[in-house]
Amino acid sequence: MVYVTGNGKTIPIEGNATQVNGSQASTLLVVSSNEFARIKEFRLQRRNYQWVEFRNVSLQPGHATTVEVKDSSEESGREPAAVQKISFGPVIERVVADSKASFANEAEKSNALIMIDFDTGSLFAGSSAKWKAGTNSQKAWMQSKGVDAMGVIPKVNGLMGLDMKVVSVQPAAWDETSAATVMDQLSQAKMQEVVLIKCQGDFPSTWLFQTREGGGGILQITGFPENPRGVKIRYKLVRGTERAN
Repeated sequence: MVYVTGNGKTIPIEGNATQVNGSQASTLLVVSSNEFARIKEFRLQRRNYQWVEFRNVSLQPGHATTVEVKDSSEESGREPAAVQKISFGPVIERVVADSKASFANEAEKSNALIMIDFDTGSLFAGSSAKWKAGTNSQKAWMQSKGVDAMGVIPKVNGLMGLDMKVVSVQPAAWDETSAATVMDQLSQAKMQEVVLIKCQGDFPSTWLFQTREGGGGILQITGFPENPRGVKIRYKLVRGTERAN
């Protein structure tokens, strides 16, 4: 078990006591009040593993044997852990407000949900005072909140991403590309400080993406609704695999 801080740092939680009851084990995890104030989210992690047997190992010094290494999954019919199937999670739909829209007043501008965290699906607003600050201050604030992208319709016609990998694909990839293939293609892409996830011609515009926290998936821009003006998207995250950086 780990927790993630506001700036995206992953911290393991140490267990205080473990109790075993038959085939089940339970551990008490404790965090201090100071630590708790920094926590953005908890994550349960697991390691891939594969059972193997080493057979015919010599127990006598100087006596050589032919050692046989046997993959237990071959005999049990199980799929090795390293190749177990991964899949997509549920489809998430959001409208990210256009950060460049003409707002009626400062209050409306400050409350507009112009940013998104793809890992959680959360939308964020930012005060107008914050956008008058320097670019570095804006980026630092977005990174501390886990923000991945901002809606920008003029010129961009989509989302401006921060600290992401993106790959443009054909719309058919939404139905035809497997979760494993998505992660494989993203593993070959380069993480970039600023990326543009934009509409390229007809809807839906389709992209593979991976966030700074490692969450990967496939996304489509499906429209630009009005009142308020924004970027309508749907996406699905890959689940069942360790997140890659």
